[in-house]
Amino acid sequence: MPSARQLALGIFVPSLRRVAALIASIYAGLGEKDAAFEWLNEAAELRFGPLIYLKVNPIWDYLRSDPRFQGLLLRVGLVPGGANKL
Repeated sequence: MPSARQLALGIFVPSLRRVAALIASIYAGLGEKDAAFEWLNEAAELRFGPLIYLKVNPIWDYLRSDPRFQGLLLRVGLVPGGANKL
């Protein structure tokens, strides 16, 4: 039988994935790069599937010139040598 913690994580992790990416997009739109990357990294840690569109989704245009964006692409496996974690 699953523990209460396992049940809670099963319920909340999918929602947290979406929320992390949504918060990141809001911060990106506001020009808050540090906060946007903090939440994008959280979404990557939670393995948010739609991050596969990082390279093409215009939401992230403001962040693409930042070296952290290339690091994130590498981390989620969207450039050669990446982790392919999603």
